[in-house]
Amino acid sequence: MGNALTLDYTYAADIATMAIVITCFILAFSSYTIKRRNYAYVVAGLGFIMISAATNVSFHYLIDMNYVGSYMQAHVWHTIRQVSLIFAYSIFLFYVKNLLKISGSNGKIITWSTIAVGAFANVFVIISNVMHAYSENAMNLRDIESVRSAAFNIAYVFYSVQLMLIIFTEGRKFIRKIRYSFVGIMVLAIGLVAIQNVFGMTTFTTLSFAIPPIAVLFFFHNNAYAADTGLLDFSAFDAFLRTIEGKSVSMLSLKVYDASDEKIAPIRDIFVDYNRKHFRNSYTFKINPGEYTMIYKRNENLQEEKYLQELIDKFRELKKIRPIDSKIVKMTSELTKDIGYLTSASFLNFKEYIEDNMEMNTDKICSEEDIIAYEKYMYIVSQVQEIARKSDLSDERVKVFCQPVLNTKNGKFETAEALMRLELPKYGMVFPDQFISILEKFDLIHEFTKIILNKTCKAIAKYESKGMNIERISVNVALKELRSPRFCADIIGIIKMNNISPSKVALEITESQNLTAQDRIKAVMEELRENGIVMYLDDFGTGYSNFERIIGLPFDIVKFDRSLTILSGKDEKSFFMVKSFSDIFKNANHSILFEGVEDENDEERCIRMNAGYLQGFKYSRPIPVEKLGEFLDSKSA
Repeated sequence: MGNALTLDYTYAADIATMAIVITCFILAFSSYTIKRRNYAYVVAGLGFIMISAATNVSFHYLIDMNYVGSYMQAHVWHTIRQVSLIFAYSIFLFYVKNLLKISGSNGKIITWSTIAVGAFANVFVIISNVMHAYSENAMNLRDIESVRSAAFNIAYVFYSVQLMLIIFTEGRKFIRKIRYSFVGIMVLAIGLVAIQNVFGMTTFTTLSFAIPPIAVLFFFHNNAYAADTGLLDFSAFDAFLRTIEGKSVSMLSLKVYDASDEKIAPIRDIFVDYNRKHFRNSYTFKINPGEYTMIYKRNENLQEEKYLQELIDKFRELKKIRPIDSKIVKMTSELTKDIGYLTSASFLNFKEYIEDNMEMNTDKICSEEDIIAYEKYMYIVSQVQEIARKSDLSDERVKVFCQPVLNTKNGKFETAEALMRLELPKYGMVFPDQFISILEKFDLIHEFTKIILNKTCKAIAKYESKGMNIERISVNVALKELRSPRFCADIIGIIKMNNISPSKVALEITESQNLTAQDRIKAVMEELRENGIVMYLDDFGTGYSNFERIIGLPFDIVKFDRSLTILSGKDEKSFFMVKSFSDIFKNANHSILFEGVEDENDEERCIRMNAGYLQGFKYSRPIPVEKLGEFLDSKSA
């Protein structure tokens, strides 16, 4: 559509700009977009560009239709258009500053200079348009386009220069390919404005403002490369795994623990650079912060074992200078393809399982045995999740075993500790070292505490109905459980449901966890004790041994861990130290129980260390709770 303006204009570019921005919005909200912290800046900038394009079209439509009565509206559209462009450019500058993590004095200079220039330009744009609106030429709509405030041009030049300076001084934080591409796009946008000014046009101004934010939307929010390292990101990793079915590849993973980006960089760079140098057709992915995985074809890298060992040696040398904890895991597609681990979720679960069972600063090449162990692990996970989901307090898969405890004052076995086992269809009896960590990881521990407590209470009730006197049986609980508002109600409710005295039940709380939220824990313990439940401190000597915190909590009995029982027999000094601990608790009116008693020497030594109760293989291994009565009968006879 033609017009007779001093500066030539056509609608096509602004309409195309609106269409492009709308398309970006639709794609951003309907497809996978990486919504990093600065994503809102891009959306806001494109929004202002959309407003600018729409008001520019409206403004020129009024001029082309020569609506003299709409001269004031035309001034408003013209003002909004210029102000929107200034806002869009200033927002884009903030985006780049935050993207490059420019802080300190440089960051403040960029922030305040951008705000100051933007405010100055907007004020003068508004003033110049208002002055023209009330001048004698106000009704000459075709003259409005010539009101191109010098302040607007100054802001545009200032922002463009500042942006290029930022890219050239701070842009090395990007990989070279992205940095050069970014510069090229800015040159294109600025060049478009310059060329149209040479030819006396205004058609492409808004479009030139739209090009940079659209580019960053692709570079940093839909791009498979991490801008700071040039590594492929997790979305690319997920897609890549789907393409390697039937191919022989190796996957080498590095995980760096508890370190800042600055500390991670040297070990990451060794991993990435060495892989690029020695492994042909390899792809390196950044899975998570501090986690990197390289995939390469095995038939094209016949010396992979040699290079892997050299890489590990390099890490060991680096750690002498920079002590950073890490683990390296290697696996092959042949090892995992038959059991479906070649999806991103399954790969990460398997890798995490392997890493959890590795010592820090070690490397591991996965084997068939690891796959078999992982299959068992995942089966146990599925079973315990199902048990927790059903919440059946009588679930047959949960078994109660008991280890009797000797009362040293009367020589009788009157108490016992309840120990949990799982009996699963596929693997039979499963011991705590194979499932307790799973319960803790998936936050299922309380559901199993309720089951084991219910079964223990049923056993006590059964023995009482037969006239057998059991003073109490203790059940282990996790410290985390005591922080739940439902804990006391659940414990007391189960005891009442089985019609036994609360004094027949004791709860053992492990000391291997840090006693945070101590006031809450103390209140819960006091409520339970008021109801007659006996409280044990379990595994003293393994963990956060803080006497101030322990003595401040209402424990009745302190269980010394087997490690202290063994230590006390090492030499005279060790015996004195362990006895000193027991003296402290005895003087604080706590009863003492020693675990791990295996022979008469252990028994005699522990009694000398104030032991009121003894527990260990000398007396009995853990037995099914159904056989506890037989054991007590045999000992009483």
